[in-house]
Amino acid sequence: MRSTRLTMDDRPQLAVVSQGGNPQLHQGTPVVPPVTLLSGVRYILRLWQPYWLQALLIFLLMTTYLLFKTYVALTGRTLIDSLQTTVKVENLGPILGTLAIGFFIAYGARLRAEWLIARHSIKILNQLRVRMFTHLQHLSQRFYSRTPIGSILARFSGDLVEIERTAGHKSRELMLDSLEILYNFPVIFYLEWRLACLALVLLGFTVYLLSRFLPTATTASYQLKGDEAELTNQLQENVRAQAVIRAFGLENQMLTRFEAQIRALQGTGETASFLRAQVSLSAKACLMISRITLIIVGALFVTRGMMTIGSLIAFLALIELINSSADDLTRNILPDFIAATGGIQRIKELLLERLDAVDRADAVAIPRLQGAIEVESVSFSYTGEAHNLHEIDMTIPAGTSVAFVGPSGSGKS
Repeated sequence: MRSTRLTMDDRPQLAVVSQGGNPQLHQGTPVVPPVTLLSGVRYILRLWQPYWLQALLIFLLMTTYLLFKTYVALTGRTLIDSLQTTVKVENLGPILGTLAIGFFIAYGARLRAEWLIARHSIKILNQLRVRMFTHLQHLSQRFYSRTPIGSILARFSGDLVEIERTAGHKSRELMLDSLEILYNFPVIFYLEWRLACLALVLLGFTVYLLSRFLPTATTASYQLKGDEAELTNQLQENVRAQAVIRAFGLENQMLTRFEAQIRALQGTGETASFLRAQVSLSAKACLMISRITLIIVGALFVTRGMMTIGSLIAFLALIELINSSADDLTRNILPDFIAATGGIQRIKELLLERLDAVDRADAVAIPRLQGAIEVESVSFSYTGEAHNLHEIDMTIPAGTSVAFVGPSGSGKS
């Protein structure tokens, strides 16, 4: 029977021999590009891709709800202009009936959409959990030897919690706010295009200002996630080593290390929190300036006969919907998505962790063994720094049952 020889040099690699070929080696972990706000949103959308049909239904239900809100604003314009010109409202009964029916349809659609989001966001999260857990089962011992357990656990706890929020109700709010802005801008152009152009310029300035602050905020969020994982790992090591710590009287030393880690985490947390608040506050200031400017200019248009009072009220109502959505995006949605970018990047790093050894593309299945198994001068190492097995010679006769006994990581596998 042919002998197989496994050797490890001083590089951190693992060799697997496929029948009829040389070992295929993969070293290191691929560098994951920093997750930006936009790439984070794309990642969440890809998680929804298997449920595109349900996502389309959610989109249509939310559209029904938003269009009803726009219809209410335009109905107010009709009522006010009628009262201003004729001191009465024609077709008041049909208008009120339409509003009543539309109310039940719109909020029924919103309720159905909420149920679909709740159901499928949990499915998405659980599928991601299974995907991560399955990938962990195929990673080598070398990965576990260089990766703190706390870092792995943090990906299944804090990082997944952030993704759960963004893939669920935060994605819902992102869709609602974005569609509210998208649907109402054509309507305000219909009401008064000059005032709408001014609103568009002011909103564009807000977006530009956000683009200046977002990169530093996302970087700080990723750093915070890393520090939190390190703290979790240190806490876990301390709990598992309590017997040794007490036996050697290391309590004060462990406390000093933990306090130092807390101080580092506090600095990182303060920076990340302040940068997220800076993004939100800057956008809110721009939106407030936009509101004040549009009210002043709109009032001038009315006094000069360039638009009716009803059109101005409808315009301001729709602008308030737009600004409210933009404010919600900057105050609630964007900070949460910024916070989630760190977790998304850490989960992508785990899922892109390469297997240390894979079969060749032309590898064939090993046939059933016949005769004795002979091993000659086999050396093996998980990390390349120290041998788990060194120059092992062994013969296992056919029909013999053999038990390999040893601690975890000793080379039994």
